Amino acid sequence: MWGRFEEAVETLDMNETCLDFEMPMVGQLTRLEWISFQVYHTKRHLHQLGKIYDAVK
Repeated sequence: MWGRFEEAVETLDMNETCLDFEMPMVGQLTRLEWISFQVYHTKRHLHQLGKIYDAVK
C-alpha cells in the first residue's frame, strides 16, 4: 500500500484536485491532501490498536 503512495507522489501532480469524492464538511481535496489524510488516519488507527493490545496483554 505505501509503495502505491510513493509511486503516486513521484509520478502524479499532487496539486490536482480529486473530483470523484468529496470529504464531508470539507469538500474536494487535492491528491496531496488525500495522501496526507490517509497517512494520518492510518497512524491514528495503529495507535488505537497499540492501546488495545497493551490493555489486553
